[in-house]
Amino acid sequence: MPDRCCVTNCKSNYKSTKGVYVSVFKFPKDERLKSEWMRKIPRQDFEPSQRSVVCEKHFHDDCIIRYDEILRNGEICRFQRKNPKLKPGSIPTIFLDAHHIVRNQNQ
Repeated sequence: MPDRCCVTNCKSNYKSTKGVYVSVFKFPKDERLKSEWMRKIPRQDFEPSQRSVVCEKHFHDDCIIRYDEILRNGEICRFQRKNPKLKPGSIPTIFLDAHHIVRNQNQ
């Protein structure tokens, strides 16, 4: 079972989702970017652990790389990635609870 999202009120990858799992992403190692993630995530006094992850629901689609492209015999071939990854510098910005959205816009 994939790890569960650390965002408050997000139930991604919980047993209650009954087999509907989404991709998750570890916190960045870059301290500046990690701080930005922590500032955006609506969770007070949260310090992510090594296992803390944020699910794909909190990122815009254009932040997620789902395919790899290679040039083969002069043609571009596209392959779906087994594990999607984030584009460099991506920050979680989608939080469905309206209270959290307002809070994040004011920060």
